[in-house]
Amino acid sequence: MIMRVLVLDNDENFAKQLQSAVLWLNRHYLAKRVEMDVDAVFDIASAHAAIIRNSYDIAFVDGILSSTDAFDDGIDFAKYLRAEYPEMTIVVVSAYPACLDAARVEGIEYVLAKSHVPIRGFYDRLRSILDGISYASEGGS
Repeated sequence: MIMRVLVLDNDENFAKQLQSAVLWLNRHYLAKRVEMDVDAVFDIASAHAAIIRNSYDIAFVDGILSSTDAFDDGIDFAKYLRAEYPEMTIVVVSAYPACLDAARVEGIEYVLAKSHVPIRGFYDRLRSILDGISYASEGGS
């Protein structure tokens, strides 16, 4: 099984860090169960185009993104994804606790606190999210 992952963050360095972290965790912890293909994009328009071209299982969305004509911010885009692609798991990512709280209020199940420094808590939380998603996609309970 191949799990397709989209990372959306306007901070290109962080988006690439998260992309690398997902791939590293997959190789070291999840590879026996699932193969992952991870794409990184840096704005909502590129993410929207990628989603139209590809079917993603997971989207990591920066909660604080510049507004567009169609979306106020990353949380607004995450709500759109949840409504239009209910099979996709949405993870809101932010360095701001208030943004993560707002995502929870909007019903986003998964949130991840941003860390530009590779700290254990960040990787542990990311691993927990990925492990839960990959387990559930296999029909686990």
